[in-house]
Amino acid sequence: MIFDKPHTLGSDDCWIHSQNLQSKEMYEYHLFNPYKTNIPKCENKVKELSDFVVENNMHIRDGYGFTNACFVDNDTKLRNNQKLTHGKCKNQLNTRVFQAVPDLGHSGFEPVIDSRMTQGEDTSEKKSCSVNSGKGFDVFTPLIPCLKSTVQDVKHIVHPDEWVRGGEHTRDHIKQKRFLERNGYVFENNIWKKKKCDK
Repeated sequence: MIFDKPHTLGSDDCWIHSQNLQSKEMYEYHLFNPYKTNIPKCENKVKELSDFVVENNMHIRDGYGFTNACFVDNDTKLRNNQKLTHGKCKNQLNTRVFQAVPDLGHSGFEPVIDSRMTQGEDTSEKKSCSVNSGKGFDVFTPLIPCLKSTVQDVKHIVHPDEWVRGGEHTRDHIKQKRFLERNGYVFENNIWKKKKCDK
C-alpha cells in the first residue's frame, strides 16, 4: 500500500470527473434557455421566448432580480434617472366612489389637484361660526317668591347613613307598599298605620 499518495474517494480522478460532469449538467439545466441567442452583445431580442410564454400561459423570470443581463443597464437608467415624470413620493391611488356603475361624479379625477387638496389642512371639522357662537348660556332665571323661600340649601341637609346617592329606587317603594298592604297596613295622613279590626 502506498501512503505518500492521495488515497481518499475525493482525490480519485474518475470520481472528480463524474462530480464535475453532474454539477455542470445541473448548472446547464437551470440556466440554459433554448430560445435565447448566445450573442454576448445582446443584439438579438428574445421574441421567440415571449411568444412561447404567451402561447403556453407560463410565468417566467427572465434573469435574476428585476431583469436579465441584457437589459440591466436600461433598468438602472429607468430607476435612477433624474429626469423622471414624478418623484419617489407616494402616490395616492383613490378608488372609485361608484365602483359597480359608470362614474356618477360631477367631473373627472385630477390626481395632481386631488393630492394637493388631500395633503393640505383638514377643513372638514366644523368651526364655531354658527348663530349661537356669540351668546352666553349661563343665564339664571330667578325663582318665584314661594319657591325661593322654601328651597333648602344643600349644606344644611344631613344625610342619614342609609341614604342612597341619587335617591332610592322606585321599585323598592312599590315593593314596600305591596308588602305593607298585604300585612294589614293602610296609608293615612302620610304615614302607614296598622288597620284596626272591626269587632
